[in-house]
Amino acid sequence: MKRNVLFNVLCMISFALLLCDDTIPAIALSVSGGIAIAVLLSRHKDSYTFSLQKNNVPTDLVFCLTSVFAFANRWSESSKIKALAARLGMSNTLLLILGAAALCVFSIFVFDGVVTALKKILGYPFRNVKQERKNRMIWVVMTTLVILFAFFAVQYSCLNAVYEPFPTPGTVILANILMAVAAISVLAVFLGRKISFFFFLLILWVWSVANHYTILFHGSPLYISELASAKTAMEVLDGYHIPIDQVAILLTLLSWLLMAQVVTLPVKKQNGSGIKRFLLRTVAACLTVMLAVRAYQSVIKQYEIWASWERTVARCGYYVCLVKDVERRHNPVILPDGYDVEKIRSAKQTEVEQGTEDPNLRRPDVIFILNETFCDLTFLANLETDVDAFGDYYGIDGAVYGFAVTPNTGGGTNNAEFELLTSKSMHLLAQEAPFTFLGREQLQDRSIVGYLKNLGYVTSGMHCEAAENYKRNVVYPEMGFDHVYLGIHQFTRNRYGNRSWLDKDNYQDMLSFYESNLSEAPQLLYLLTFQNHGGYEQNGEEFDTIHVTGDYWDLTDDLNEYLSSVRLSSEAFRWLTEYLSGASRDVIVCMVGDHAPPFISALPVRSDLAIQDASIARRIVPYVIWSNFDADFSFYTDYASMTDLVPMTLRAAGLPLSPFYREVLDLHEKYPVRTREGDGVDTNLTIKRYEEDETYKELLDHYYYMEYNSLLENGEYLEELFIP
Repeated sequence: MKRNVLFNVLCMISFALLLCDDTIPAIALSVSGGIAIAVLLSRHKDSYTFSLQKNNVPTDLVFCLTSVFAFANRWSESSKIKALAARLGMSNTLLLILGAAALCVFSIFVFDGVVTALKKILGYPFRNVKQERKNRMIWVVMTTLVILFAFFAVQYSCLNAVYEPFPTPGTVILANILMAVAAISVLAVFLGRKISFFFFLLILWVWSVANHYTILFHGSPLYISELASAKTAMEVLDGYHIPIDQVAILLTLLSWLLMAQVVTLPVKKQNGSGIKRFLLRTVAACLTVMLAVRAYQSVIKQYEIWASWERTVARCGYYVCLVKDVERRHNPVILPDGYDVEKIRSAKQTEVEQGTEDPNLRRPDVIFILNETFCDLTFLANLETDVDAFGDYYGIDGAVYGFAVTPNTGGGTNNAEFELLTSKSMHLLAQEAPFTFLGREQLQDRSIVGYLKNLGYVTSGMHCEAAENYKRNVVYPEMGFDHVYLGIHQFTRNRYGNRSWLDKDNYQDMLSFYESNLSEAPQLLYLLTFQNHGGYEQNGEEFDTIHVTGDYWDLTDDLNEYLSSVRLSSEAFRWLTEYLSGASRDVIVCMVGDHAPPFISALPVRSDLAIQDASIARRIVPYVIWSNFDADFSFYTDYASMTDLVPMTLRAAGLPLSPFYREVLDLHEKYPVRTREGDGVDTNLTIKRYEEDETYKELLDHYYYMEYNSLLENGEYLEELFIP
């Protein structure tokens, strides 16, 4: 009897500790409650003792493992764990693993008791039902649960960002469920019901958890097209701290629980021919696929091309968006409504203030810097800090400053890179990461690279990370760069704490490449930096040179590290301008951030936003244009689009402008901010909606017609609109 009591007490205390928080009251309450329950169970007339039932083991393990994940997540930052680990001379992680494993050894008996009790309760109404019929009912229930979970898992994985996580129209829910059923039916043709359920749940678990973290770190869902950038994502993943949060834990718990139940499903002895069963499953799969296609076609009418992904997933469901992504992959360039080549053929090259035939035309060296995650968070949020992160950035002699809108929120470097180098909006591209799908004809000589080469420039493109990321090793030469510097072996790699590829080192390497290529010909240099890339828990607190003075919950440490890194970027840019001030050649530099950090969406929005649209404000980043000569900044505006910066810089430098670049500047002067969705902001900071303002729409459409023409791969391409 005493042995039973002791064992029950150990099991209940372990179970209680595994589920409780790291506070003293929670621990005391859990331990005392566990002891009380154990004693009561042991004093029951049947003297209950915890034990393991063979059929329950898969379910018990699922509950145990997910509880261990939750325990590790809750206790990872516990001061008690850190103190005990230091006293024992081991790491926090090792102590957590050993502690969780020890608790799990005894907790599994409690989980088994809970599972056994639940089975008895759920099975009580069916105690008199024959086993064969009961088995059929179990299959019906499990099939229903798997199908419903197939919809819930992917939709819930978007919960942290989607405004309406579950679409309200019943037709939308039904369409998404039918698409999941179609996928299961196709698997069942080859694997049978039980194995197909298991593998579908396994894939669903991996995909939904990956989707959750993709949204968390990248700012957009995981679609098939995103897999083209998977290598790039893996390259930078080392810099991130991946939290085991409640979304991941719940998805893991439910997925594993269902997989465990599928493993224990009763298997009925199959009668008849295997070929006959295969044909029946094939017919069933064909019927469900046909129904799914019809359902997809009915729901896709609600799909809005230019709407945010949050709104689209909420209105159409994740599965519909996933299939639409595949469909758009085959036709990535969108034909704008009303396009007719004759509408733009009349845009002839007009006389420029300084023609290309002028032998005295100033041709300064031109530098474009796309600075990784360089963002002024105070534009969106009321952040107060002990030191100004932009103290060295502002106030540089010969510089003008402003804010530019990027294509994406909290990610999308390659989208920003495309818009900057080509002056073309992502509006007409159906996919992310243009470098991964646009062909040579759509890139060669159709960017600032080819444009300046036609003016006699020597061109160089550089980035310190892996050359294969976003296919830059292929795309940069296709764009026409004479010199390509890509990869870790071509750049200096000093560190600030655990942060590498510092901006100042990048600038020194860029200047080294620049000076090694000096000749009578002017130069174009394009540099993509890396220093400010996430995650923002790479350094210890001792490396933080800036601290937020308010309480920003779990983001406080991230903000301190991020702002400290931005401060380094500001200092590095000032150093670059001071160095180039002494250059014997004329140089003009344009630097802009590529996007805000991923946590931008979690920051509180200030009430006095300059642009009264938080979805636009979250995409605003700083830009600066600087020169060591008397550049013309008479056209300068406080705001710009990423597509405007190249023609703005060319105009400031006094270089000739093509009809296309003049079209961009005409738009810029009236509507300086234009998003990829087509929304805009005029010079009075009044928001213009593409479908609601006819004047704005007419001007923007003409620009889209020219952009579409420049993306053509056939003979309709009007080259004269895009060359000097």
